[in-house]
Amino acid sequence: MERPTVGEKRRLLIYLLCCMLAFLVLIGRLAYIGLFRSPQWQEMAYEQQTRDRLITAKRGDILDRNGVGIAETQTVAAVSVVPAEDLPGVKVDEDVQRIYPFGELAAQVVGFVGKDNQGIIGLEAKYDDVLEGEQGKILTLTDAKGKELSQEQERIPPVDGGNLVTTLDVTIQQYAEQTLAKTVESKQAKKGSLIVMNPQNGEIYAMANYPSFDLNEPFTINNPELAASWEGLSSKEQSDALNTMWRNSAINDTYEPGSIFKIITSVAGLEEGVVTPESTFYCRGFHVAGDRQIKCWRYPRTHGAETFAEGVQNSCNPVFMEIAERLGAETFLDYVEKLGFREKTGIDLAGEATGIIHELKNVGPV
Repeated sequence: MERPTVGEKRRLLIYLLCCMLAFLVLIGRLAYIGLFRSPQWQEMAYEQQTRDRLITAKRGDILDRNGVGIAETQTVAAVSVVPAEDLPGVKVDEDVQRIYPFGELAAQVVGFVGKDNQGIIGLEAKYDDVLEGEQGKILTLTDAKGKELSQEQERIPPVDGGNLVTTLDVTIQQYAEQTLAKTVESKQAKKGSLIVMNPQNGEIYAMANYPSFDLNEPFTINNPELAASWEGLSSKEQSDALNTMWRNSAINDTYEPGSIFKIITSVAGLEEGVVTPESTFYCRGFHVAGDRQIKCWRYPRTHGAETFAEGVQNSCNPVFMEIAERLGAETFLDYVEKLGFREKTGIDLAGEATGIIHELKNVGPV
């Protein structure tokens, strides 16, 4: 038998070294998987060998200040089908459905949820992480084709969401909405908003918008004319119409506050000492500012002689125009800013608008 040559010995040694290196790499890879990747691979294997049926968590209720449910969750039956098993694959599980007992009540404030039980607008969206809870699962052992290998099931129960208690009062909200609807209709206005607030602490007892919509049917448009032509609208037009209907105008829109702003003028005048409760004024039914004659709401009638306190009671326009002139534009705007009209209130609803205030250089006598 011939002895191997030096070259053959060298090639054999290289081959053995390569085999040893490959073996070491394989051992290292197995050690890496076992030590560092095993949890992930075990989870993947478990996912392949089991079928999950999700159990929806019970969404927390939204309550008024007296514990009355404005948004509630009821239990319903959910039917699911496993195609690989035909008839035995039909499963009936517990599910939940969001309901709004008062329909249109505080619709833009409360908001609603989508098909995935996730909040879309209003308090439902703002506090979604509090209300939604955590889903549960029903786990069943299956083969590669998805057929059940055992009747035994592992149930991971859902975690119910927390309840949300608001400062709203259902009774006050109902009265506010009725009053607002009558006013808008009698004035033939397009829309209106009304807020009932506790001035001592800022608690909101009612926030009404008209027109409203049914929270149980949030995608049903509330405008009959628009509804009649709905199918002919583009997707964007439909989306814009729905967003307009859902819009909470009470906080999302910017508007001139009118006589409400007389409170600000009063505060500034009293604080700066340009007026006292006993200061006297005379209402002629109008006041001349610059080159304009600005009427009192009572015009052509007048309030005549009145004190500042009576002027507040009468909401007399000339009284407040005269106080503003005494203050001057710079001081007046300083109080507007100090009282927060350039800032948001921080209300826990999305989309709050900030005030729009004139710059001093643009303020004239009117």
